Amino acid sequence: MFYRKQDGSTFVFEKLAENLSITPLLFTEDYIVSKLNFDDYTCLRPFLSEQDYSKLLLREEDDNPCLVKFYFRKGGENPGRM
Repeated sequence: MFYRKQDGSTFVFEKLAENLSITPLLFTEDYIVSKLNFDDYTCLRPFLSEQDYSKLLLREEDDNPCLVKFYFRKGGENPGRM
């Protein structure tokens, strides 16, 4: 759940606009650190270099968890998009 101080609105969601699930492990004012679900790897394709995406695809489901850090946009920057 997110709370927007400016107008008192709250938002509840389980997936980002890019269809990525979020499982927050750390939540700060600037970012969220979340465990990346194995099924969501393909959603990261547009955001990674070929080399990094290839490394991600080599991971096995039982490897150590893969973490992703989502930064919050500041001000009026296109809310709802990474």
